[in-house]
Amino acid sequence: MWFVCREAIDAGEPERALSVVRAQAPPTPFGQAVLAIIEGAVSHHDDRWHEALQLAAEKGLRPIAVDALEGRAVGAGHRENWTDCLRLFAAADRLRDETGYRWRFCFEREVVEPARAAALAALGAPLQEDPLEWHEAAAHAARTRGRRQRPRHGWESLTPTELQVAELVAEGQTNPQIAQRLLMGRATVKTHLEHVFTKLGVRSRAELAARVVSERQP
Repeated sequence: MWFVCREAIDAGEPERALSVVRAQAPPTPFGQAVLAIIEGAVSHHDDRWHEALQLAAEKGLRPIAVDALEGRAVGAGHRENWTDCLRLFAAADRLRDETGYRWRFCFEREVVEPARAAALAALGAPLQEDPLEWHEAAAHAARTRGRRQRPRHGWESLTPTELQVAELVAEGQTNPQIAQRLLMGRATVKTHLEHVFTKLGVRSRAELAARVVSERQP
């Protein structure tokens, strides 16, 4: 069920994945962890990743823990908690080495790789520390849960980097120009711009530029 639902998400059918997992997930720790992880993958709600990770830690569900750690890492990246982002990715990588679990679906790579790249670009270098053992990483993630300095939606939800990207879009700059200006990869700019669109509820660069202009007005 865990893989079938992820296949559905990868095929662009997230609602089918939710329908299957909600109907079929058994009332066991593993079943509830799968339910949480699929809902987290569809909704990107950190609470569901948190629940999946805690169930995995309590019951020794190591492959579930890998995906949940990466989900929490992506969430940390969205909040620009770059150190936590890389710390959780490192713990997931260590657990992948220990278990031999290497697979990621395309939709997972599309969020993991830009988040890791954005964190590395922001910090300028990898973390100079040994990767946490996954139970330690789960405990760390639980302690730092809810560390949020801004709301989820609206202008105030934008991170400093997202604000820079929005301002440069309003100036008419293209993604490659923004990447050069902010010294980041084009894929990272694309990810930041997707976050801006989602948070502000806009669907085009023109709508975003208009919103930036309106926010500048007293």
